[in-house]
Amino acid sequence: MLSRKYRGKKSVEERKNVYLFQQLRDKVAEFLGTPGSTTNKNTVIFDEFVADPKIYVDYLAKRRKGNGGLMKPSVYKSYRASLSFLFWRYEFQVPEQFSSRLKTYMDGIKRLANKARQCGEGNIEDGKRPLNFELFLQFNKWFLEMGTYEGIYALAYSLATFNLACRGDSTLMICLKHLMWKGDATGVPFSHSKEEQLGDDPTKRLPRFCFGNPFIQAADFISGIFLYIATNPELIDNKDGPLFPGAKDSHSTKFSNTLKIILKDPVKRAIIQKQYAFDPDDIGVHSWRKAAQTKMSCGSTAGPTNSAACIRGGHSIGAVRDVYVVQEKASDQYCGRILAGLDELSAAFAVSYPDFVPIEVMKSFDWMFDEGEDRSVKKGVPEEDYDEKKKEVNAEVEEVLNCIFTHERLEKFPTIHRFLEVGLASFLIHSKTIAECIPSTSTLLHLPLFTMTKVYKLKQHVRIAMPWDDHYKYFSQSTGIPPHVINYQHFAEIKELIKKLPTQFEESLDARQFNGAISLPQMKELMKEAQSEQNAAMAADIATIKKAMEDGKLLSVDSSPDEEEDPDYGKQFDLHLHPDGTLRKVPPDWTFPMNQLQQMYQYWHCGNQLQKICPMKYFHSSDVSFLGDSTRIRLNEVKQLMEIIDKTASQNGAKPTKKMNMTSTNTCFLRGKVGLKIPTTTPTGRKRDIGRLKWSSAITYLPKASKKRRVD
Repeated sequence: MLSRKYRGKKSVEERKNVYLFQQLRDKVAEFLGTPGSTTNKNTVIFDEFVADPKIYVDYLAKRRKGNGGLMKPSVYKSYRASLSFLFWRYEFQVPEQFSSRLKTYMDGIKRLANKARQCGEGNIEDGKRPLNFELFLQFNKWFLEMGTYEGIYALAYSLATFNLACRGDSTLMICLKHLMWKGDATGVPFSHSKEEQLGDDPTKRLPRFCFGNPFIQAADFISGIFLYIATNPELIDNKDGPLFPGAKDSHSTKFSNTLKIILKDPVKRAIIQKQYAFDPDDIGVHSWRKAAQTKMSCGSTAGPTNSAACIRGGHSIGAVRDVYVVQEKASDQYCGRILAGLDELSAAFAVSYPDFVPIEVMKSFDWMFDEGEDRSVKKGVPEEDYDEKKKEVNAEVEEVLNCIFTHERLEKFPTIHRFLEVGLASFLIHSKTIAECIPSTSTLLHLPLFTMTKVYKLKQHVRIAMPWDDHYKYFSQSTGIPPHVINYQHFAEIKELIKKLPTQFEESLDARQFNGAISLPQMKELMKEAQSEQNAAMAADIATIKKAMEDGKLLSVDSSPDEEEDPDYGKQFDLHLHPDGTLRKVPPDWTFPMNQLQQMYQYWHCGNQLQKICPMKYFHSSDVSFLGDSTRIRLNEVKQLMEIIDKTASQNGAKPTKKMNMTSTNTCFLRGKVGLKIPTTTPTGRKRDIGRLKWSSAITYLPKASKKRRVD
């Protein structure tokens, strides 16, 4: 039998060395036995080892880089720390003379290594370089442009690590229930971290506040996390589960591998080197945490206190100060706004979170003025009108969230609803930027978040506000705003008033009256007011007539495709002309969806409303033939899976119909997925989520006779 051809970059000699080294490790591990709380066998003769420190010094002197150069002082320091751990592990009492002599040698080694570094050998910086904020945004944009589940994962991991200024291990320990909405921000608590492993300090468990950024999509924590959860809706099945499920090593490697894809791209490497003056080899996972700490402490001269930045980043500030200087909400919220990328040297730093506020902001203050009342005074919207409209919009938002995440899931996890609601508003704020970044061939565009027209109809109701805006009363109180930001707004208002003074002075001169005559500007103003009143009256009459026609069934109310009762629903979508002159139900740049099973079921019954692509169940083989013969087989396999789910759903009381909306589709899937008879556990004993399984993997569980069947 022929062996599989090796496709790596290592030479034969390098692979031999790797193999021999692994064999040596296995033999050593076999000799030492299974590790436990106590050692099994001695590996060092300690009495002879500590008799002469030069034995260890000679070992350190031989530790060199691949090019023969000296290592950094911190590397030699880590070797010394490993030796101390070895002594502790074997409970060996180190002689004082050995410790003092070794310290002298270590100082000399580090002195030489540091001098070599100053003379140009290696980098002066220790470890990976911290990203600057612009490069952090660039990486987030590149992650999104990948258009893959891995790219969305990397974007969420990047935003979470940066905004929380935490270690990678802490990021992986965030649970879904930790995404707590706290007024105007998300609070994420940590009960365990590197500096607080025992949980003795209750102040360390206070939440770290993460704010949104409605101005910069690449820096927006809320929309990034929402996009990640929306593309993986099965996450909220377990509210006690992690936000990034799986083994720690696998997930840190997952982000690292995605980062390596970016760093290996020649075009992106050139941009990093030329535009940002970074060596790509100096960038690693730890660069994100360093970047966050640098942004907080050194991003501007108006940054938070050193204590606030250290507490946010999980750094000790000393035994005494750790006792007397504790975390408070105000300082942490200020840190949160800075890490969100808001400009602390601008009044926009005080911006609110995006929310669904169903009013026309600029026109909402001109209503029912009494005769003779000053119309320049803004009175606002009547509370009863606002409450009624708010209920309607809330119902629409609820329906969209149910379509994306399913009603059954949200009903079991109601506390995450507010975060998802604000997340949806944040996503809509940045929807244009996100659509421009994700490639048109990405399989993500087949998900309900990008296919339902109902989602994008809600964008007209998304608002943000500043504390000094009149409609700010519809938002929660802003937090983390320093006094100087409010002063920026006061200065801007004063500057605007000064700019208007010459114009106002000229207008007052032009409006002078002589001998009781009316000036030309006054006549224009009177005519404008009369015309405005006439237009308002006409608009009211038209609205009354329209309402009467609607009540009398004389005028049909506009409805979304999900609500229409049309037996020919599948024929209402567009046909697309292809280069070969054939009309098909999909556009020429369409790609076959390779999504998770539930998402594929949604596309099968609902299609893509935004691109006017009919549900996939109406496809014929000719509609996908331009993608190759294998695509016809894929369509056939998907049809087999969907028929099994539909049949089982009908047996369980949820019969699919010819025309379905997203809510009924989700219900049918939850009741019909058991018909696939896919094992609920993996061969390793791990629980399997059938909805998260790719449809291409699910087809392998069908009986062989079923897979041989072909449909014309």
